[in-house]
Amino acid sequence: MAIRRDHYWTDNESDDDFDGSEIAVSDAQIEWDESFRQIQFIFSAFLFPIVGKYFGRLFALTG
Repeated sequence: MAIRRDHYWTDNESDDDFDGSEIAVSDAQIEWDESFRQIQFIFSAFLFPIVGKYFGRLFALTG
């Protein structure tokens, strides 16, 4: 039997083999991936355009 959490798979063959650390690691990984996606969004939506606009104007004036 396999448990699917978001896009992570954890194989549990029996309840005897199950310990809570598998889900804890999986939950931590899911949280980390979500935080990383949010940081990527901030960079791609806000910081890169602002930096690009600054350098574009700087090189347009000096060129």
